[in-house]
Amino acid sequence: MTLTSVEIFAAILAVLIIVKFLFLLFNKNSWMKFAKSIYDGSNVINWVFGILALIVLYYLLQTMTIVQIYAAALFVVLLMGMAFATYGKEFMKMGEKMLKTELPSSIWINLIIWLILSIWVLYVIFF
Repeated sequence: MTLTSVEIFAAILAVLIIVKFLFLLFNKNSWMKFAKSIYDGSNVINWVFGILALIVLYYLLQTMTIVQIYAAALFVVLLMGMAFATYGKEFMKMGEKMLKTELPSSIWINLIIWLILSIWVLYVIFF
């Protein structure tokens, strides 16, 4: 059986979510240790995530439109919002801290990517 890029990406995410769930169910400390190793504060992980995001976007655009990708992204954003709302006070403190300091270049690049993609979506829908 040959899998499409969309099926491969979906399978990767499904496996990662199941593994995370099992770690959280049976060994929370091990998961936290792993998460801390990824989010160690280095800028390298930002670039790795960004490059992987662009690679995934490239392959998704081979079979989906940017509008379809954004519609699916809305579903994910809502699920993440549901999770983040549980710790709203902590996230608000983090947001306030971010506003008091100059945003790092990686955040600006992320915001610019979201802005460009959003303009692209609106252009496709309305023009």
